[in-house]
Amino acid sequence: MTIVLKIFLLGVYASALAGYLGLLPASQGLWFAQIAAASLLAGHSLEAVLMLKTVRRYSGPLWVSVLQTVLFGIIHLRPLQKQQTKE
Repeated sequence: MTIVLKIFLLGVYASALAGYLGLLPASQGLWFAQIAAASLLAGHSLEAVLMLKTVRRYSGPLWVSVLQTVLFGIIHLRPLQKQQTKE
């Protein structure tokens, strides 16, 4: 399920970026995708700062965990939180 949600979010970001670059014709739906993508990135950036203790639990480099948190938010953090409760 998390893979499906991650693919969906990447699709939202890709369509918003294509709209910003002028690769897609302007429409109300595209405008909504751009607003949604900007809002998601802003919210997830705040989430990365507020949840830094959990973000640090990622086994790889910190910048990869921060990037995944900014892109996917709780979808990336939830398994790290579950790992924390098991320890």
